[in-house]
Amino acid sequence: MSRVSHEVRTPMTSIRSFSEILLDQGELDEQQRHRFVSTIHQESLRLTRLLDEILDLNALERGERTRENVPTDAEGALERALSVCDALLRQRGMRVEFGSRARATMVDGDSDRLCQCSSTSFPTL
Repeated sequence: MSRVSHEVRTPMTSIRSFSEILLDQGELDEQQRHRFVSTIHQESLRLTRLLDEILDLNALERGERTRENVPTDAEGALERALSVCDALLRQRGMRVEFGSRARATMVDGDSDRLCQCSSTSFPTL
């Protein structure tokens, strides 16, 4: 239950942080507002998928289903994780700079799990 609570807390923290910025920061330009609303929407979808996975995990434990990895864009998962944590980084006066990056790096896995792994350390910065 502790693990599930942690996994649900990450998207909820993002949703709360971005919505607070939208409510408190009247001077945001339209592009920033759109990006923040988009992040809130994506994180709400992710939260829904997490809740669905709780139900799936129950089915896996009962032997009713199996999990399969699929080709996944690792770069995209990392970018989503950083986007999700943007508000937390801003609140702490931090920013992320990128060096050269591999493009179109595909791995066998689950995009949401990769995003979770990438973003779990940011809330405790």
